Formats: sequence, structure tokens, C-alpha cells
Amino acid sequence: LQNQSAVVVALDLSPSMLAQDLVPDRLTLAKYKLIDILRKQSDTQVALVAYAGDAHTVSPLSDDPYTIEALLPALHPNIMPSRGSNVEAAMALATQLLQDAGASSGDIMLISDGITEDAIDALQDQWNSQYRLSILAVGGEQGAPIPVQGGGFMRNTQGEIVLASVDSRALRSLAFSLGGRFANLSSDDTDLDKLLID
Repeated sequence: LQNQSAVVVALDLSPSMLAQDLVPDRLTLAKYKLIDILRKQSDTQVALVAYAGDAHTVSPLSDDPYTIEALLPALHPNIMPSRGSNVEAAMALATQLLQDAGASSGDIMLISDGITEDAIDALQDQWNSQYRLSILAVGGEQGAPIPVQGGGFMRNTQGEIVLASVDSRALRSLAFSLGGRFANLSSDDTDLDKLLID
């Protein structure tokens, strides 16, 4: 890794990524965008972490983007052992992958539709400043229902349909505070132009 930059991508596989305010859904478009990122980072070592209630290594750092690309179709909230959105675990695992590879500097790119206020506070308190965190936000501010297996939508304890919205302002603030970049997912390369600049 001495002469190569290193990036760990953390992909959110929480159920809200199935919301359909983006067509066909947030997760599908996030995967397409991840493929674009891999192909534009051909001179970079890239690893992939997937997370929901816990975080898991999909691929360690590799200079073969097609290996990661081939694994993407199988990634879905339904394959995750536990539900949730444990971004702290994902960031800890991403950091560990960079450290294990001996990368003295590197980038972590989070692809997500949201982080809780508690998680934002925890990350800001505990962040290792040798690595930068950039965030690609997936989804809209208005919110959208979350489909569930068997039909219908996720509901809260009062029986009301849950609307999953994206707080872009909070995500942008987090990324900038940790030395990284921020973009909302776009249909063109506008987002990547913001995230992948030298």
C-alpha cells in the first residue's frame, strides 16, 4: 500500500435502504453508484464493508474492483444476521481494515440514508483523525415508506407507517467535521465529482 491510496467503502444495508423514493429503490441505486466509484478508483486499493445491526467485511483491501463488483448483487438487508443501522460498528471495522493493511492514511466512504444523532456524537468523540470520512447520502428529505417481506410497509408501535427520511444537513456536517467530503446521490456524476476530487 506504500504507493497506493486506500479506501474502505461502508454500505448501509438497513431496511430503510429499500425505500422507493428513488427508483427502483435506494439500495439498487447505491449499488450502481458504488460500481461507478470502483471503476473510477482503478489505481486505488478498495475494501467493502456492509452493515445493518452489525458490520461485516465483504472484501478486504484489493486492487481488483471487479471482485467487489461481483459480490454486490447478493447484498440485501434480508441476508444480514441482525437488523439495525450500526454505523459505529461499520466505522470501527473500516478503520481496522486500514490499520491491518498498514495504511498510515486513507479514506472511508460511507454510503447511507441516515445516521442517528447518538451515532453522530459517538463518531465525533471517537474518530481517529488519520483517516477521512466522506459520506454519500442516499434518499430524499421528504421520507418514504419501507417495504417489508410479504407486502405492505414497516409500521411503528402505534401502527403508523414509518417514513425514512435523509437528514442531509447532519450528514454533511459530520463529514466535514471529520475531514471528509459530502454529496447527495445524483443521477449523473455530480456526486462523484464532489467525493473523488484529489
